[in-house]
Amino acid sequence: MGSIRFYYRNNCAHSQMMLAAFKKYQVKYELLDVSQQNSEQAIRLIELTKGYLSVPTLEFPEGEILIEPGVNQCIQHISINYPDLLQKPQSFWQTLFKKKGQS
Repeated sequence: MGSIRFYYRNNCAHSQMMLAAFKKYQVKYELLDVSQQNSEQAIRLIELTKGYLSVPTLEFPEGEILIEPGVNQCIQHISINYPDLLQKPQSFWQTLFKKKGQS
């Protein structure tokens, strides 16, 4: 499976919160800045959202679209429907695979 196409604007607080969550959970994503309204990414976003530059908007590999989802809703949605795109935080893996005798 590929990655999530993440449409965002750098000056959008909601986009920044989503981006922080994606980094925390190591979500596989492609970041697409739509700040330039005539860019290819912005035109694609307008097509997806029926005429709006709504961010964040997420386009999943199988074509599903989430427009301005909440961060918790989004992470839960990914973990249930696209678990191969969501990894556990690194500290989880470090704890799980800690060598015997290490604290």
